[in-house]
Amino acid sequence: MSENYESYALLVRFWGWSENKREEEKDLKELSQLAKEGKPLYGTSPQPAWVQTAASANSQWSQLKFCEHQRFL
Repeated sequence: MSENYESYALLVRFWGWSENKREEEKDLKELSQLAKEGKPLYGTSPQPAWVQTAASANSQWSQLKFCEHQRFL
């Protein structure tokens, strides 16, 4: 096995992209129940839509972007 593959496998497992079948099933069950009840899946927010959109854009995949900043240090 190459070092890159081992690093990738560790990263995938560390971030929970594998071995989370139990959690996925639990989440699906909970979200399905909320959908049947007509409730919002992830709750409500007092923030305006534009603030929510900006926050989402700034945080989405942010934990994986740390390696990009190392090039500039």
